Amino acid sequence: MQENGPDPAVFLLMPLTEKHVEWFPRFRGVFLEDPEHPEFNGKLQILTRARSSDYEKHVEIVKEHPNYVDMYEDVENDFLTFVLDIPEAFKEDVHKMLNGQLEDTSPEYQAACKKTFGDTPQIVAMLELWFNPPQEEHNIG
Repeated sequence: MQENGPDPAVFLLMPLTEKHVEWFPRFRGVFLEDPEHPEFNGKLQILTRARSSDYEKHVEIVKEHPNYVDMYEDVENDFLTFVLDIPEAFKEDVHKMLNGQLEDTSPEYQAACKKTFGDTPQIVAMLELWFNPPQEEHNIG
């Protein structure tokens, strides 16, 4: 989490899972690269707290996700990271997102982002601004 709220990556990467963050047990963050696990770079990595009363049940549920690849544990810090493939349909959108071209992402990707957080109007409004930034006025004169 960032100092002033959630990391923007949550709103742009979690929709690629087609699940809300609450679907992942004790969600802590999402990222595409981990220097300690370079074999998974370029894949979605969902960071969760490892232990809870229903930990094993949640692990089994996540393993059934169609894009599930693997998971790795950081026992010392009590974290578990689930690794998922980026859906083929959104790989180009991720490339555009990483290059700061959110307004050029596909309508399907933008709709997936808004659908994932549709229960929170403030997040949907924020996404709308990211995808459709105000145009700068250029005065010639």
